Amino acid sequence: MLNHKDVLFGNLKCIIYDFENVDDILPEHSHSEPATHITICCRGRVLVKTPDWNKVLETGDIIQFFPNQRHSVTALEANSKIINVPNK
Repeated sequence: MLNHKDVLFGNLKCIIYDFENVDDILPEHSHSEPATHITICCRGRVLVKTPDWNKVLETGDIIQFFPNQRHSVTALEANSKIINVPNK
């Protein structure tokens, strides 16, 4: 099961996603300009998919998403964790 929680670091509102099981998925979605973010893989491995490319993120990897870029995230290992940090 995919769980998430909002976390505040000063004025920075981040979202932490915990993927309990292999194949837990954050479904495809996109963000408008003010809501774009980077994603940091904090634990485990996840597969990031966009219409144009796929990339495996491992612990410590960071990826940036651009406005209106559709993307999904799928756990490749149980207990994987990502954090989304706003670009602004």
